Order: sequence, then C-alpha cells, then structure tokens
Amino acid sequence: MRWGLVKKKEVVAKPTATVIPAYETIGDLLQAGFGACGHYFFHNNDQKRYILVFFNGAMNRKSYTETPTFNRWSWGARCKYPVICVSDSAVSPSSGLHIDWYLGRRDDWTLENVWNTLYQMRSVIAPEAEFIVMGSSGGGFAALQSTMMGHAKQCFCINPQIELWRFQTQSRYFKALEYYNGGSGHEIPPEHLHRFSIIEAGKNPAHRGSTIYYAQNSADGSHYSDHFLPFLSEFSAKPFNRTRKIHHISFRDRTLKHMPPSYQQTLNIFGHPFKRLMK
Repeated sequence: MRWGLVKKKEVVAKPTATVIPAYETIGDLLQAGFGACGHYFFHNNDQKRYILVFFNGAMNRKSYTETPTFNRWSWGARCKYPVICVSDSAVSPSSGLHIDWYLGRRDDWTLENVWNTLYQMRSVIAPEAEFIVMGSSGGGFAALQSTMMGHAKQCFCINPQIELWRFQTQSRYFKALEYYNGGSGHEIPPEHLHRFSIIEAGKNPAHRGSTIYYAQNSADGSHYSDHFLPFLSEFSAKPFNRTRKIHHISFRDRTLKHMPPSYQQTLNIFGHPFKRLMK
C-alpha cells in the first residue's frame, strides 16, 4: 500500500452515526490519531507496549459497500493501546467478493502487503510495541495466519476457518479462489498451500513463541467439527504446544452460532487475558 492515496469519502460508522474522518496518507492519519486511510482505521491510545490489530470477517448486507468498513473500530476508545483495524481490499461489490481471507492474487498476497504497512505504521507510533491480533471467522483466519507468520505476540480468534477448502459456503470459497487465480481455475500451487491452511502455515516454527486464544462456539456445528477439532488435534499436543501457549476455549451460545460476539460477550469469553488490554 502506498502512503500517498487518493482521498476517499468519509466513513459513516453505524449505528452511532459517528463520522470517521478520512485522510489522504497514512502519515496524516497517524498524526491525527483517529480516522481512516484507505483500508486502515487507526485509533491512538496512550500506552504503547502493544498495538492491537483487528481483522474483518465477511461483509454482508449493509456493511457491503465500496467504502471500506472496519469491524470493531469502536472498541478503539476502550483499549489501552493503539488500535488498527484492517479491511480486506478485495472485498467489495465491484469485485463480487464478500470474503477473501486477505488472499488477494497469486503474485500479490494481501496479508503480506498488510503486514508491510503495519510495520511502517508501528515505526511511527510505537517502534518497540508488540502486535496483538484479533478477528472472528475470516478475520480469525487472518489473525491466526499472521501469528503463524511470526508477526503477532498474541492472537485472539473466534470461530475462525482453519483450512479454507472446508468453508461452509463453498461458492464463496471458489469465488475467492478464482480471484486468486486471475479469474481462471481453482488450483492452488503447492508452494502456496500455507496461504489457505493454518495447519500448513503452522509447520513453520515462527509462531512457537506466540500465545493463541482460540474460542469456538460449539453451537456453530460446522466450524466446531470442520475447523476447531482439526486445529485441536494438530496443535494441542507436543511439539507444537510444548510451551502450553495455545489455549482452546469452547463456549455454547445457540443464539450467536457463527455470529461474532459483542464487546461484553468477548470480554466474558476470553476473560483476564483480553480484559487487561482494556481501560
């Protein structure tokens, strides 16, 4: 992502109707301390030990617009530390993608580009800070992927996908795969399997020093059986979890199922490890 961008219209964040100011460059955004630039939202806070990064899940209905939407942006005011929310640049009505898991194209991995920008932002706001990542569903996949890549000290994920080909809505997965391949074909190059699979990505030891809090709603049957249990089987035993830094949290909420929990529900699910990041 370039640091000089064409200015987008201001984002009206619902339901509070708060206007998120839009800035032309990331530098202007960081100096302002609150607002958005392209696919990045930033809310600065006083303490600088960590930077919290929130990833988006699927965009549906009212949130599905050409203007970037940021999940959990309003939580920035509750956090002790700077917050950056990242929307997926491929997800929009013009692309037809409701979810892309920050995959992008074969030769242009969106998640890798995101981290290049996040490190640049960190160099300005808190050079010594460690990253903590969070997301649910597709955002949880991106948070876990970021951790497997060695970028995050801690990860909080809720009902994430683990291997994208197991995604419940196959039509959305194949549409993302077509986009990845430039509109033709559903193949995945063997050397790119780790982009589509947390299990494959986890074979790289880069994540071994990170702490992962994986919360799964057992009422979300498909994600419990197709994603949570395979992750549990792969990562709960040695050597992957020899330092006991991977924590599995199972809860049951028949109303939520796969929907992301509210702020208060999230505090209740993760408890002290997440509450300590809040004011």
